[in-house]
Order: sequence, then structure tokens, then C-alpha cells
Amino acid sequence: MKKELAKILALIVIIVVAMNTTIVMAASQGQINNNKEKIQEKQQQLDNIRAEKSDTIKEVEDISVKITDYETQITELNQKIDELTEKISESEENLKKAEEDYKKQEKLLNERLIASYEAGDTSYLDVLLSSKNIADLISNYFLVTEVASYDSELIEKIDKQKQEIEATKQQLETDKTELDTSKETKQAVTNQLKVVKSEKNEHVEELSQTESDTQEEIQELQAENKRMEAELNAAAQRYKDNKVIQKEFDLWKKQAKEKV
Repeated sequence: MKKELAKILALIVIIVVAMNTTIVMAASQGQINNNKEKIQEKQQQLDNIRAEKSDTIKEVEDISVKITDYETQITELNQKIDELTEKISESEENLKKAEEDYKKQEKLLNERLIASYEAGDTSYLDVLLSSKNIADLISNYFLVTEVASYDSELIEKIDKQKQEIEATKQQLETDKTELDTSKETKQAVTNQLKVVKSEKNEHVEELSQTESDTQEEIQELQAENKRMEAELNAAAQRYKDNKVIQKEFDLWKKQAKEKV
């Protein structure tokens, strides 16, 4: 009688444990399913992060190409500016020389005109008296007038040359100003692109960190599910064993009734 009572109590405990196991198995399966949903959500987030990261890296590459292009253009502009600066310097030297030549010729002509003015008709009389004949007189007269005319023409030529040099210098300075402006604009754009590139690189680093964190969360959820599935399988096996014992108990009760 005592053995039978002990067996009954043991079976009751087994049945209670089996019921609890069933409850635990249901809860575990629910948690596993919940984790799977989270894994799917995290995986979608991870895909979005990787896509955004890829796009951002492509933007950084495009910006780098633009920066290189602008820096090349700036280098070329610097070369052109240096060339123009050298040409302007040459023009200033030529202009200075032309002005000096102009002043010298102007001074020489003025001195000759003053001397001729002070001499009055004496110079022409001297020419007349010193001439051997009318042909010589005409020749000497034209010589005097041609010298004065040559001086005037030389001054005009130098003055024209000076104006041309001045015009060339002004055009060179205008071109240099335009190049300086273009360079400043391109340099400003380049600096702005470098700022944007830096910001994009920082964003890539942030995305990489988020990617790593999300991947770690997925791995943790997968590890948790793997552990819970192992526990669930073990609980299922225990439940199966308990069902076998319960069948034995049912058989024992049947046999007990038959004996009565």
C-alpha cells in the first residue's frame, strides 16, 4: 500500500512538472518567435544602414574627384597668374623705358626749338650765307626742317608706343584680376567641398559604428534563440518522457481496478 501511494505521489509530481514544462515551452517558443521578429527588423535596419553607407562613400568619392579637379584648375590658374604678373612687370619696365625715351626726345626737341627761336632768322641767314649755290641752299634748308620733323615724328612714335604699352599693361592687369577672382571662387568652392567631404566621412564612421552595433544585436538575439531552442528541445524531451511515465501510470491504474 505504501509503495503504491509513493508511486501515485511521484506520478502526481511528474504530471505537475509536465504541466509546468508545457507552460515554459509555450513561453519559450513565444520568446523565440518574438526574437525572430526583432532579428528581421534589425536585419532590415542593417540593410538600410549598409545601403546608406555605400551611397555616402560614393558621394565622398565623387567629392574627392571634384576637389582634385578644382585643385588642378587652381594650380593652372596660379601658373597663368604668375605668367601675367611677369608680363605686367615686363610691360612696366618697357613703359618706364618708353617714358624715359619720350622725355629725352622731348627735352632735346624743346632745346632745339628754343635755340632756333632765340636765333630767329639768323639761323636761316647763316644757312643762306653758308650755301654755295641755290641748290646747296635748298638742301641745307630741308636738312634743318627734316631734323626738326624727325624729332617730332620720333616723339610721336615713342608716345604711341607708350600708349600701346600702357593699354597692354591695363589689359594684362584686367586679365589678372579676372584670374584672381576665378581662383578665389574655385578656392572657396574647394574649401566648401572639403568641409562637406569631412562631414560625409564622419557620417560614414557613424554608420559604421551603427552597423557594428546592429550586427552585434542580431548576433546576441540569434545566440539567445539558439540557447532557448536547445532548452526547448530538452524540455520537449522531458515532456515526452513524462508522457511515457503517465501512460505507465494509466496502465497501473487499469490493472489495479481489474484486481479489485
